[in-house]
Amino acid sequence: MVTPMAMVSSTKPPRDVSADPLETSAPLAGRTARGVAWVTSARLGGQVVQFVASLVLARLLLPSAYGLVAIVWTFTGFAFLFNDMGIGAALVQSKTIREADASTAFCINAGVGIGLTLVMLVASEPLSALMHQPRVAGLLALASVGFTLSNTMVPVALLERRMKFHVVAAIDLSTTVLGLAVSVSAAVLGMGAKSLVVGPLFAMASGTVISFLAAGWVPRAKPTRESAHKLFSFGKHVTGFNVVNYWARNADNLLIGRFVGARELGFYNRGYMLMLMPVSQVTGVLGRVLLPVFSAMQDDPARLRSAVLRVSRASGVLFFPLVLGLAGTAHNFVLVAFGPRWRGAIPLVAILAIAAAPQIVAAMSGLLTQAVGQTKLLSTWGNLSSVSVIAAILIGLPWGAEGVAIAYAARAYVLLPLSLAPARLATGIGTAAFVRASAAPFATAAFMGLLVAALGVLLTPSLGPAPCLALQILVGAGVYLAILGIVAPGALAEVIGLLTRGDRGRV
Repeated sequence: MVTPMAMVSSTKPPRDVSADPLETSAPLAGRTARGVAWVTSARLGGQVVQFVASLVLARLLLPSAYGLVAIVWTFTGFAFLFNDMGIGAALVQSKTIREADASTAFCINAGVGIGLTLVMLVASEPLSALMHQPRVAGLLALASVGFTLSNTMVPVALLERRMKFHVVAAIDLSTTVLGLAVSVSAAVLGMGAKSLVVGPLFAMASGTVISFLAAGWVPRAKPTRESAHKLFSFGKHVTGFNVVNYWARNADNLLIGRFVGARELGFYNRGYMLMLMPVSQVTGVLGRVLLPVFSAMQDDPARLRSAVLRVSRASGVLFFPLVLGLAGTAHNFVLVAFGPRWRGAIPLVAILAIAAAPQIVAAMSGLLTQAVGQTKLLSTWGNLSSVSVIAAILIGLPWGAEGVAIAYAARAYVLLPLSLAPARLATGIGTAAFVRASAAPFATAAFMGLLVAALGVLLTPSLGPAPCLALQILVGAGVYLAILGIVAPGALAEVIGLLTRGDRGRV
């Protein structure tokens, strides 16, 4: 793996990106496999470190601290959508970019970042009053500095266009580890909820510096209206979708925090973040690698369709057992991982883990629609899907955090066709095709989840949570692999082949 020190020691002059072509030579299997392997390894490594750090932090901080910071990141996360405005995706998707395009994107990113910092500083007190949470104001003011510190959009896009995924992976992993180390250190020093904010700030600052050094690029051309128009024509639809989709994913934080309380929100947040880990592997890892790869295939519909369905199936094979297994082991997992004071999170972890499975399937829709340049479809249909999520949250709110979680999960299954509509309209790949690709791994993982849940009910009173959890994991893994080998014998082989075949095949 390329280390940050190796990246910063390069003496090569900055690369001219004028007319920089997107890598499109065939076969793409080698670069795709290596890209998935690098980025997946970095994300998994980062999530392992994050999980270990969360165990430490859960014992140093109260659930209410997580609830307060969940409110803060809801507001700042929304503002971050305007720091990018879909321009990063436009830089990656475009077949060629000029130096003026990159410089224009950099200036937009930097200017908007500074402006957002100022806006959030002014808004911190009113937003705190709106949420009836006085401690949110100081945390929000501190977190607002991140808008100015984070300016990685252009260098990361250039690295992805060159398919330098090993470099991107090294940056992600090293900055994640740094941020978590700072958070844990701050918690040990007694900084409380602030420790969950200062860590990400250190990660953002270091990520910006390392990204520019790794890309070997600095803005040299003047920004132009032509470039801005080109970038915004693509990015405006992505931003429109992201804004509505963001509130669909985060309205629950604000509503639970406002009407139920910070402590319950802390429980809900733990369950939601555990659910999000495998989903983010699809949207983050595969999205980062496959957006340029699928973009390169956009003029070959048959090849694109085949690749998308194979990746969708592979995603199910890898991630369905994680989320449905977590649902089945939720009781013992929460007690062992976070401790008895987090007992209130048990039902939320189980329900939200079940909700993750259809989201893993639906994640491919947005990626595919961007790859073929149909961002207006993504915006229109994606917004309808997101509105349905907000409606589900409102329906469940009278029954507290558990009611929200149940409504959220039910909506994910019932309205899966709505979430996949952009992919069907853009490429002709419908819900039935995605369901067929995912059916075997989903059914196998669901059976495994029910089995380990039954084991937990029967054996936890006599064995205790930790030994029973270990037994559940071993039995669940064995059962899943054995049954999948019978009902879909080629599924595991296909996943291994996608990750290891190198240049010998085609995606």
